[in-house]
Amino acid sequence: MIPPKTSWYRQALGTAHKAYVRVEVWRDVALLASTAPVYGYAPREFQVVDGSVRCALSSRVTRTMTCTVPEEFYPLLETDFLAPYGNHIHAYRGIEYGDGTVDEFPIFKGPIRSISPNGDGRATLRAEDLAGLVVGASFPNPQVAQVGDLVTDEFERLVLDAVPTAEFGTHTTLADLVP
Repeated sequence: MIPPKTSWYRQALGTAHKAYVRVEVWRDVALLASTAPVYGYAPREFQVVDGSVRCALSSRVTRTMTCTVPEEFYPLLETDFLAPYGNHIHAYRGIEYGDGTVDEFPIFKGPIRSISPNGDGRATLRAEDLAGLVVGASFPNPQVAQVGDLVTDEFERLVLDAVPTAEFGTHTTLADLVP
């Protein structure tokens, strides 16, 4: 877990506090839009009316983000920032303190899968986390395991083949070697 920037975080959770949410839209390494300035940089701003991130745990952990935006942000062109053609959502949640400082944590990162108008002046956006990209790759070509490598290293190699931008944490439970 990412540690809070301030020592007040845990104390603030137990009292009345102002929730902080920031949603960004990225294309490759370019920040296209954000609901709030990012490190002093203010890209195109947009609003999120409401939303949620749902997590499911079956044979894998997956997250799906759904949010509602004003219909004025509905993409009319495939190059618009909320178009589901290569654009990714990054979402953060945290606390804004009385002095304006923020403790925030990443809660979602993944490609926009769809956006559709609701007919009430709003549009609903759906995004799927990077695990969805791995599943979608379906690994159609057989792979030869590297004998003697850690199983976790083999897993990472296969995933990186499907999603080159994948990031991995530390491993603490599996130290088996590929036979």
